[in-house]
Amino acid sequence: MSSKIRGVERPRPGPTNLVVQLGAGERMDCVILSPSIWGVGTHWNDRAGRHGRSERCTREHGECSACNGQLPYRWKGYLFVFDLCRKRACFVELTPAVAEQIETESPPNEPLRGLRLHLHRGEGGKKTRIRVEVRQFQGDLSKLPDDSDPETILETLWNWGR
Repeated sequence: MSSKIRGVERPRPGPTNLVVQLGAGERMDCVILSPSIWGVGTHWNDRAGRHGRSERCTREHGECSACNGQLPYRWKGYLFVFDLCRKRACFVELTPAVAEQIETESPPNEPLRGLRLHLHRGEGGKKTRIRVEVRQFQGDLSKLPDDSDPETILETLWNWGR
C-alpha cells in the first residue's frame, strides 16, 4: 500500500486482465480456462485514436455505423487461459485459422476447459502463421482460476483514450 494513500488503494490504469497478441517468434504454453472460444466481430477504424483502432461490430444488435461506413471487418476469437510459463491468467487473441485448428484438434462435443494449448508464431512478423498444438492437461484443474468473460476488458480497450 502506498504511504500517501489511506484506505482503498488507487486502481491501476488500464484493464485488469491482459490480452495477449502473439508477436513474431513468440510462444505460449497454457491451459484453457474457457469452455469455448469467445467470438467478436470488429472493424478497423483509421480515424479512432491516434493511430486507429479496432472497434466492435454492432450489426448483431441491429445497426452498425462501421458496417454502413464500409470499414474493414475482421473476426477475432478470445480464450481465457493460464500461461504456464508466466504463471498468470490472461486472454489470448485468436485468428480465425487458429480458432479453427483448436476446434479441429479438440475432442468433439466437449468443452475446451482443461486442454493444454501450445501456440507459436513464426519469426516472419505479426502476420506469420501461428502453429497450434492441443493436448490434455495432466495437472490439477481445480487449482486454476475460473473462466472469465472478455467483454469488460474488450470494451475498456476499444474505448481507451476516447
